Amino acid sequence: RFWTPAVLIAATAVAGWGLFHRQPYALAIRPALSLLLLACPCSLVLSAPVPTACAIAAAARHGVLIRRADCLEALADVRALGADKTGTLTTGHFTVVAIQRYTEAADAGARAQPGA
Repeated sequence: RFWTPAVLIAATAVAGWGLFHRQPYALAIRPALSLLLLACPCSLVLSAPVPTACAIAAAARHGVLIRRADCLEALADVRALGADKTGTLTTGHFTVVAIQRYTEAADAGARAQPGA
């Protein structure tokens, strides 16, 4: 009940002390922010999802859909990546690459070869 208000008052006092001694704003507020971060364990709990949310948003801006955060975390263990440049896996449209005519003579020749 008293911890959070006491920490906020202490952080305000630390920042005020630096501003009172005519330090630049960035230098005066840095120790106050450090005090808030170290004194409040809730800040660690709240700050954990922020990088994940930023990564998902950045991926979405580049056209990559990440459905769950655990999928993003699993990317740390990826050693190889396959890309579907033809679109057959991502769009499901198969294309004919080559046409080979079937003849009985070719079939007989294939059966005559070992391993066929």
